[in-house]
Order: sequence, then structure tokens, then C-alpha cells
Amino acid sequence: MLGEEIGKVLQRKYASKFESEGKQNLRIWICRDIDGDEITDITSQKCLELEYRSQIAIEYDGPQYDEDFYADTIELWHFSDVIKGKAYGTIYNLTKCNLETEIEATLIKLLN
Repeated sequence: MLGEEIGKVLQRKYASKFESEGKQNLRIWICRDIDGDEITDITSQKCLELEYRSQIAIEYDGPQYDEDFYADTIELWHFSDVIKGKAYGTIYNLTKCNLETEIEATLIKLLN
């Protein structure tokens, strides 16, 4: 299942649990940005280019640890540096990690 689909399923599953904790309007989506500025027209074909970052963003209205950023994020792709003309970054490894399990664990953490 793709990250977008997983986010939608888990958003529906956890929305009422978050609401019962005073955390309204749970939102889970794929966020793509450049240096922290969210860009809505970055396509999946361009999301691995230099300076781009793709992540699962989790947000809700209500009490949070840090009001300046999303409630939490899970990095899917993060550009880190250019060394000797080669770009380096990290990409989410689906062979070693389970994205659905990681998102769900993050949601449970945010509920506690």
C-alpha cells in the first residue's frame, strides 16, 4: 500500500481516538518541501531531486509539543549533502521497515 493510501486509512481509524483526547481534525498526508517550505506542486517524479524532502506529515488541532512544526513526521526522502559532485540522502527502506506500522506507532505516541 502506498504512503498516501496508508495515511488515509489510518486517519479514518484514529480520528475518533484523537478527538476523544481533544485533538481535533487529524490529518495525515505526504508533504514535499524545499528547505522547510511546503511545495504543493512537487510531483513524485521530482521529489528525489536535490534540496527536496518528502515525508509523511501528521497534524491535528489541539495541544501539541511544538506549535511551530507538524505534530510529527516520518522521513521518506531527505537530501543531506553534495560531496565531490555526488548527491547523498536517505530514502525510506520498505524492505527493512513497515511504513504502516511506523505511522501507527507514531499515532499511538501522539495519543499518549
